[in-house]
Amino acid sequence: MPTIKINYEDLVGLIGKSFEPNKIKEVLPNAKCNVESIEGNIWILEVTSDRPDHFSSEGIARTLKGLLGVEEGLRKFESKISKVEVIVDESVKSIRPFIMSAVIDDLKLNDESIVQMMQLQDKLHDGIGQRRKLVSIGTYDLDKLGRRIFYKVMKLKDIVFVPLGYKTEMNGKEILDLTEQGKKFRNIIPNDVAPILEDERGNILSMPPIINGEQSKVTENTKNIFIDVTGLSKVRVEDALIVLSTSLCERGGSIEWVKVIEKNTGNVTLPNDKNKDLKITSKDIKENLGLELENNKIIKLLKSVRFEANLVDDEILVKVPIYRRDVFSNVDIIEDVAIAFGYNNLTPESFLMKTIGKPSEKKMLERKAKLVMIGMEFQEVVTPFLCSIERANNWNYNSESKVIELENPSIEGYESVRPSLIPGLLNSIRYSAHASLPHRVFEVGRVAIVMNSKIHEFTNIAAAISDDKVDLGEGHMRLFWFIKSMTGNEPKLEAFSFDKFIEGRSARIKVKDSLVGIIGEVNPENLLREGIRNPTVVWELNLEELLGSASTFFK
Repeated sequence: MPTIKINYEDLVGLIGKSFEPNKIKEVLPNAKCNVESIEGNIWILEVTSDRPDHFSSEGIARTLKGLLGVEEGLRKFESKISKVEVIVDESVKSIRPFIMSAVIDDLKLNDESIVQMMQLQDKLHDGIGQRRKLVSIGTYDLDKLGRRIFYKVMKLKDIVFVPLGYKTEMNGKEILDLTEQGKKFRNIIPNDVAPILEDERGNILSMPPIINGEQSKVTENTKNIFIDVTGLSKVRVEDALIVLSTSLCERGGSIEWVKVIEKNTGNVTLPNDKNKDLKITSKDIKENLGLELENNKIIKLLKSVRFEANLVDDEILVKVPIYRRDVFSNVDIIEDVAIAFGYNNLTPESFLMKTIGKPSEKKMLERKAKLVMIGMEFQEVVTPFLCSIERANNWNYNSESKVIELENPSIEGYESVRPSLIPGLLNSIRYSAHASLPHRVFEVGRVAIVMNSKIHEFTNIAAAISDDKVDLGEGHMRLFWFIKSMTGNEPKLEAFSFDKFIEGRSARIKVKDSLVGIIGEVNPENLLREGIRNPTVVWELNLEELLGSASTFFK
């Protein structure tokens, strides 16, 4: 989970009322924040990734106001349409198509508020933004800019400005080659062009998602901030903009939404700052939490966690704060009721079940498979069910299937469901490079694919041997003994070509005329890409097919 630093005195100042540190520590868990350590006035907190509004002291203070009874109910934000406009060129559509913007005016900033603003940006970049790939944020001193901002694509050699933290002008290529940010994020944009923001005076503000310009940086003397959020996901761009804008407003500012105008069509985009309306009943609370609460009590609890709640007939109508991007349905509202009530105040109930548990037949077979592998001196590993979309596509050796891609992944490198266990094994070998050879690892686990517009999930077993002299023969020998031990049958191999294997050193595996898996010697080029320096043989079997269950995985 993310960790953040806050200044205790700054937090109390934002709350607007003095409390003993122990009281704040007692209430923080109800805001999904836990104190990891305290160093003087600096508190290091662990926060949950589903509450991006808690990535800085402003959002935490806003929540604590409700929990401490300082200010309850919905936090309302005054907003209007800004005179600043962003003009979007068609050229950005194929690179970084979405942009939303706001102006926060009449701010009162100091060193700590700037630190918190930068921390919030960084955490939003890493979380919602998936390390700037899906979302990147820029903040600027508006009084140093023109009032018309152009979002377009330029060639790297033509992009010239002083990057943030530097004193000399650089072109786009130099920024990518020489700056820390450029080296870190250059893979997000194409090699020869980049999106830029430029004001009507010809000043380049930034090269998103890489770096901002030095000329318009925010300082403690800044009164009005211009925010741009660009990215690949419209929903996440809007989420990041609203979380950052509403947090800054806790420093005394007000919001002006900026019109984003498409140059070719004239279409205008503005953020949706309407409060979401949901409904719950006391019956919902009873069914989900086991609590029998009067409507008035439920309303009071909801107000303490900054919702607006009113009773209409037998239903409680709830208005959700615009910065609560984690609230999607009434189940999320019920969770907040539980938080406000206090998990420690819930009375545990015994769960009586008069049955005798035992492992399923499938689990018994999986255990047998593991014992056989351990007996052949393999070490078991457990790897994540999710993997990167690139690795999933690379190791989807079933040409008639597609990988399952997540619609809104929250962590970079976990964008799809694994279609194979092999990538995880190769990863384990890479991380174990310091260990003595040979490396023999295996895993029993789930995989999933899409075939004929339907999702199919299977239990597979995969093994990998990495050594300075290993070849397909050794892999086949151990495969033979595994299948013989599990089924009593002998496997047969038939020709199979896959680009991750050395040509002529791979095969499909057959048992009783059923295709049950593959075996192959990984080609050197792919091994180097995986960070492995020794020859490696892998095989993978569908346990369900091997043991006679109906399956379409290798058909």
